[in-house]
Amino acid sequence: MSEQMSDAVTETRVVELQEATQVNARVEMGVGELRVSGGAEGGHALDAEFIYNILEWRPEVTYAVEAGCGNLRVKQPQFQGKGLCQNAKYAWDLQFNPDVPLDLNVNVGSGKAALDLEGLNLTRLNAKVGSGSLMAGVSGDVVNLTTVNVAVASGKTALNMQGKYDMLSDVVLQTASGKLDLALSGHYPELEKVAARSASGKMNVSFAGEYAALEALTVETISGAIDLNLDADWETDLEASLHCVSGVVTVHLPDGVGIAVKVTKVTGRVHAPGFRREGKLYVNDAYGKAEVTLNLAISTVSGAVNLQLGQTESRNEE
Repeated sequence: MSEQMSDAVTETRVVELQEATQVNARVEMGVGELRVSGGAEGGHALDAEFIYNILEWRPEVTYAVEAGCGNLRVKQPQFQGKGLCQNAKYAWDLQFNPDVPLDLNVNVGSGKAALDLEGLNLTRLNAKVGSGSLMAGVSGDVVNLTTVNVAVASGKTALNMQGKYDMLSDVVLQTASGKLDLALSGHYPELEKVAARSASGKMNVSFAGEYAALEALTVETISGAIDLNLDADWETDLEASLHCVSGVVTVHLPDGVGIAVKVTKVTGRVHAPGFRREGKLYVNDAYGKAEVTLNLAISTVSGAVNLQLGQTESRNEE
């Protein structure tokens, strides 16, 4: 039996926090538009507004508290259609309590997810979209956040983090096809690993903060372009791996630390103003002298590698 369309219904629901001191939230939408933010009133785990014009798609909301943890689930019922049909309306606006630690898991099959997580007391963020877009922003002092994992199978993916993250250790952002943007600015005393992966499309990855423990960075694409900005405050050595089968790799580098770049290529060119060759490495003047060294391994089959270091007019091209 197919779903019946009606006039749009706007429904609000409130989930009381009860005795929970933390919340584990699972958001499961098959198709539609999702907005997530803070702003739930005191004493509420969730303030929600749902808009839909297919009655069979009335969201299911369940909540139970066990050992001080509120287990919250917001779910779209199973439906016959494969997508959001013409004239169908389906949108959720979910506001969580900003004062209670929140483990947030989001899964959208097809559609748009906009996560404005400023001010939320996140502990973990896992977000996935099958096809569509996922825009996530995390800002402020998020002292309990430990891991971030964001993935989109097909579409646009963006993660923008601006703040202080005392416990964050791992960030993973990946997409199969489409544009990928990752911006990490602020204070990251415990961040150890960052990975950004895309099968095809343009990737913009930017570091503009303080990183006391970051040791491993991986940026990969099969077909597309990588623009990596490493012009940040580095307090420890970094091992970075960039892989682009075909396309252009551009890396913006600070001139106050030692830099050693190993480029492996089949065809293509390397444009490296301000660097000199030492064996298989491109190095800057601070290499071997500065306390901190950025070690980059760049591999490509066919394409171009551009290394941009400070303001210089010298040129080293192969």
